[in-house]
Amino acid sequence: RIRQGLEFRLWREKLFKKDDYTCLNCGKKGGILHPHHRWNFAQYPKRRFEVANGTTFCKNCHLSFHKKFGIKNNTGEQILQFIGYYYNDRPNE
Repeated sequence: RIRQGLEFRLWREKLFKKDDYTCLNCGKKGGILHPHHRWNFAQYPKRRFEVANGTTFCKNCHLSFHKKFGIKNNTGEQILQFIGYYYNDRPNE
């Protein structure tokens, strides 16, 4: 219910705007974007709607993140590891 409420939708829009509607992993702008909590949604209820508690991923990167790290008890450190992993392995352009 919380994730379908107004407060969540407002947080999501502020987050996407902060990140310029761009996936922080692959750099894709626009398309289907997903908000991801840096500090776990269930464990940190007071931080649920802090813009600083969010990371913007595209749909594919969000699915890849959860495939690698699971869907519960995720951490900010995992996000940094995930983003660093892809940035470090990206071929030179």
